Amino acid sequence: MNRETAWRVFAREFNLSSCFVESEGEMSPNYLVTPSGALCNRVFVSGVLVGVEEAGGGMVRGLVSDPTGLFRVYAGDYQSEVRDVLMELEPPVYVGVTGKAGGYRKDSGEFLASVRPEVVAVVEERARVNWAINTAWRTVERMKVLRMAVDSGVDGRGRLMDYLVDSGVRKPLARGVSIAVDHYEVDLGLLESVVKEGLSSFTDVEFSEDEYTPKIAVKRAINMLDSGEGALYSDIIREAMEISGFDEQDIELALDELLKKGRCYEPEPGYIKNI
Repeated sequence: MNRETAWRVFAREFNLSSCFVESEGEMSPNYLVTPSGALCNRVFVSGVLVGVEEAGGGMVRGLVSDPTGLFRVYAGDYQSEVRDVLMELEPPVYVGVTGKAGGYRKDSGEFLASVRPEVVAVVEERARVNWAINTAWRTVERMKVLRMAVDSGVDGRGRLMDYLVDSGVRKPLARGVSIAVDHYEVDLGLLESVVKEGLSSFTDVEFSEDEYTPKIAVKRAINMLDSGEGALYSDIIREAMEISGFDEQDIELALDELLKKGRCYEPEPGYIKNI
């Protein structure tokens, strides 16, 4: 059996995925289908490893940040070599991860997507930039097919897939998009925002603007206060308020969002460093 292609998807889209397709055959692959129609049995992600921790039962959880969010990477006894690699790495460090797309559904019905790594490797920053650019291009490609599918007015997964294949779309993408159209409420605007966010870290726009935003104020405050070990949370809030004029709630919300998206991290409790 041929190895499945490793798809490229931004973390924000990956974490919005809730459609897991289980194949009937014992050796047949299972797929996580994303909102743009990526038919993910395997994925390749690249970003900053911002945390590694034991998750119980012999499992280790790594958090890999891309410009849009965090990938949850779980390695257990069946991935013991990769688990050991994760445990030996000292965040923050740029990594590339290839692995199986999966996750689990909570009692509430919420699906938490994750990656079971096959390979974890330290990479240069340039590799992360190249990954983001390539992932943006692939996402836009899927969006074009998604728009074609919606505009076609063809109903039913099978018929829509046949229509897309007949229109020249690669079969795996045609299948993924036909499933996505059936499962999700198609939101091309959301996907466009994911692409823009995915590329936003690789421009100097944010730090060349004359006017402050809460996030710019927070990141500048961290840079000003960090002497090597990180900046104290309360000092960041105070400094960011002083240099920007925003109130405490705006600054705290901005810092919380930057932490969630992996733009900064806690080297130890109460202290923050920029990525």
